Amino acid sequence: MTHQCARACAVFAATAALLALCACAGGPRQPEATTVPPAPEQRLPAPYDDTWAKAPEPARPASPAPAKAEVPTREAAPSAVRQMLASIGLEPDAPLPEGFVLDVPDTAATGRPFLVRVGRPGLVSAKVEWRGRALTLTPDANGVCEALLAEPLKKEAERRPLAVTLTGGGPTETMRAELTIVEPPYPVQRLKVPPKYVNPPKSELERIKRNQQAVREAVSKVSPEKFWRLPLHRPVPGEVTSLYGVRRVFNGEERGRHKGVDYDGNTGDPIGAADAGIVVLAEDQYYGGNTVIVDHGLGVFSMYLHLSAINVAEGQKVQRGETVGLIGATGRVTGPHLHLSFYVAGESVDASPLLE
Repeated sequence: MTHQCARACAVFAATAALLALCACAGGPRQPEATTVPPAPEQRLPAPYDDTWAKAPEPARPASPAPAKAEVPTREAAPSAVRQMLASIGLEPDAPLPEGFVLDVPDTAATGRPFLVRVGRPGLVSAKVEWRGRALTLTPDANGVCEALLAEPLKKEAERRPLAVTLTGGGPTETMRAELTIVEPPYPVQRLKVPPKYVNPPKSELERIKRNQQAVREAVSKVSPEKFWRLPLHRPVPGEVTSLYGVRRVFNGEERGRHKGVDYDGNTGDPIGAADAGIVVLAEDQYYGGNTVIVDHGLGVFSMYLHLSAINVAEGQKVQRGETVGLIGATGRVTGPHLHLSFYVAGESVDASPLLE
């Protein structure tokens, strides 16, 4: 039996810093502070449209966020694994059948991906249901299925149901649990910028809408084949210059969240694909400049912005680490860097916990 609930939580909570599709900037590393004052030499990030590349989804009523979000202890929240075992009539404290695998975290953090692993001898398939989406998984050679899931960056609920249905190797069984939703403390960055960086010219609005639609369509599809394996390949070696989830305030007005991670680099430096996959978008966009999106299967997408050159074409199969483009400063930015975004289960997430 593999019972690694705590480990699965830790893997994705351990790393400190998909799609900002916004303008973002390279430059010196940000101080790790709640409010980050702009340094005189700091490259100014361009604004971004916060609706970019959001996977289409039905409207849901927003629930107010708690005054202080804290990760509950195991004593404060029932173990998701224990809930799942009890839901199919298994005693959580009793020995489980040999080869039975169930790794599920107790919590889901907003804007952070998490891994679910299930398996049993003879397993044919598993279906994972989360936030109204269903993923059908095929087991690997060890009879284990893996799925990456995510909670939106903006908190919507206090708890969320998760269901996993196992088929093959025994009776078809659906295990159920509720995960507690927690909200990490994302920092705030306040910047004074020229007005031209805040609002795009009216002449570009139609182009921006087309770009938004292209990205929405690219990341809304779920391909059945799993190409990714964890940890993912880090596309560039440069230092992180801006973290995921930062609330950016331009000239006193909050313009949205930074839905990506920025890496320092020089124009022309190669960018390696985070893992194998199919290129589903490769084009020049207003905010992102030269942009590439790779579908890694089962709802996992990586996105590379501001490239000086695109080295792949739509529909092309790429391998892990293969050069998809070169670092640049195209789009609404003022310096060369890589903006890396990720989508998991239709939601923008922090790529950092997934990388080597």
